[in-house]
Amino acid sequence: MKSTGIIAEFNPFHNGHLYHLEETRKLTGSDFLIAVMSGDFTQRGFPAVYRKYMRTRSALLSGADLVIEMPVFGTLAAAADFADCGVSLLAAAGIADFLSFGSQCGDLAMLKEQAVRAQEETAGQSDLIKKALRSGISWPKARAMAYEDSGGLSSSPNDILGIEYLRALNKYHAPMTPVTVKRTDPGYHSDKRSGSFASAFAIRQALEKKDERFLSDVLPEAHFYALKEEGCPEIRISDFDFLYNYRLYSMSPDELFHTAGMPEALARRIDNSRLCFVPTQGKAGRTRTTHTDCKRPARLQRKQRAPDFRPQGKCRWQ
Repeated sequence: MKSTGIIAEFNPFHNGHLYHLEETRKLTGSDFLIAVMSGDFTQRGFPAVYRKYMRTRSALLSGADLVIEMPVFGTLAAAADFADCGVSLLAAAGIADFLSFGSQCGDLAMLKEQAVRAQEETAGQSDLIKKALRSGISWPKARAMAYEDSGGLSSSPNDILGIEYLRALNKYHAPMTPVTVKRTDPGYHSDKRSGSFASAFAIRQALEKKDERFLSDVLPEAHFYALKEEGCPEIRISDFDFLYNYRLYSMSPDELFHTAGMPEALARRIDNSRLCFVPTQGKAGRTRTTHTDCKRPARLQRKQRAPDFRPQGKCRWQ
């Protein structure tokens, strides 16, 4: 008997995930599919749109045979640590012969080449990445720019995760054969759909807009059945605004600097301007940061900002 591991968030479980499960069975001939899934919080720190039990039920009804929850320290981590956590969990369990993951390119050989390239990062490339990050460029784009002269690296979120899965397989000498399934949606951050396929980002937008026609086209029947059985309300980042702001205001500098995965420069920036910004809801599943004038007394700042979280003005570091 053969089994395949899949590392996913299923946030929410959609037709693309169903396609991934079905294609994985065809490609590997596996008898069992084992999903390592994020719990109630996802990789970017956002709460999952539906609780983990409802998403697990959707996956099981759609062809997964076992769903294992990834520990929260893995789900909240950057791509490399997220991949490490999922791969090491499957390797330690010893229950998977294959590791299947989705990718934008669908080219396993190319991703393997890029995984080797990324493993051999030079001091010069590291400096270029840091310089780009300081200028406000995102990490995926910064890394892709730094590798332009040495063959290049993909900046697609799913390809990046694929590269990290391959690196983790080598790191842990995991006896799993990698398999990739080409994604069928228009793109990770796209708000469009392609036939019955759309990204999880587009689906979360549709959930916020209550676009039932869009949702009925891109979500499998198992999703609606699980939703009915679980009676699970949708959860949004804005539901946590007061809690996030409380922690932002109350954390000591030492707590900030020792937060897992927190770069020192970012911790210092947050500490210097914590009374100058608050999160406000932007597009579905995303937040914006709004800055305010920091010259007024802190006590007054808290009083004026807490009710509606709509500060105005500019922060001193802008």
